[in-house]
Amino acid sequence: MLMKNLCEKYFFLIVSFFALLGCLQWNFSKSIFPFVEIMLAIVIFSMALTLDTEDFKKSLSNYHSLFLGLFCQYFFMPLLAFLISWLFNLSSDLAIGMLLVGSCPGGTVSNVMTYIARGDLALSISMTFISTMIAPVMIPSLMYLYAHQWVRIDTFGLLVSTAKVVLLPIIVGLIIKKILKGKSHTHIHNYASLISILFVSLIIHTMVAVNFQKFFDYKISQSQLIVLFLAIIIHNALGYILSYYTAKKLFKNKLEQNKAISIEVGVQNSGLASILAIQFFNPISVIPAILCASWHSISGSALANVWNKKLIHS
Repeated sequence: MLMKNLCEKYFFLIVSFFALLGCLQWNFSKSIFPFVEIMLAIVIFSMALTLDTEDFKKSLSNYHSLFLGLFCQYFFMPLLAFLISWLFNLSSDLAIGMLLVGSCPGGTVSNVMTYIARGDLALSISMTFISTMIAPVMIPSLMYLYAHQWVRIDTFGLLVSTAKVVLLPIIVGLIIKKILKGKSHTHIHNYASLISILFVSLIIHTMVAVNFQKFFDYKISQSQLIVLFLAIIIHNALGYILSYYTAKKLFKNKLEQNKAISIEVGVQNSGLASILAIQFFNPISVIPAILCASWHSISGSALANVWNKKLIHS
């Protein structure tokens, strides 16, 4: 399908364009914010249509890759956030925001990026689900370790949200895929890819639109913003690189698994970090999470496009 190929080829540009449109803060953009959770569920459902139960069995049986990915997620990212915040001499409030992002699980949009990159989608979804399920324990523990204070988390609410956004859509998608067995797999993959790209772009657009005004409300200086953005870029890039080469050198995984681990670790749930920052810390702590949400989406989609093109031309 021409449209599907074009959207995958220019995924990075589409995401960047929608993020920039979010800066205009249209009323329409803000009005769809309450539906972000539903849109995330649709993305996961679309991804599940391209899989079957055997993919998940294979992913779970390859437990060393799964646990390696989780280790990279919860060891490298918070440690890097702490070290980078210290090296860049970030204010305590901005450092808290960086630590929150570093301590959060993988983001749902990473599954779409893994799909575009032709990575191991089942491994990516499994990592997203498990890292999110253990987040109520890991986030406060890591924040206590690095920030010397506890973060109160609605554990039950987080579990319910995870079930709605990740688990339920996966189950429904796998059931429908079973029912459609024998139908054209090409058509399913084409439509799943288009739907996922559309909704991921809308989610990123909405998050930027809703949070853009906060940059002006909290009056961060231009120099602070530049230093923070540079810190975020380095943190994100090191997440991709360290997790990819750790997986490659330690276990000599297949390329598809290395891609999934790298993207899953590098693209974090900045939305969760922003909610925690607003609820439990100085409001200015939300700024790193807002910047991360945009940058992770742009860098992740760019990386997915690079890997996609390398596969096509190899």
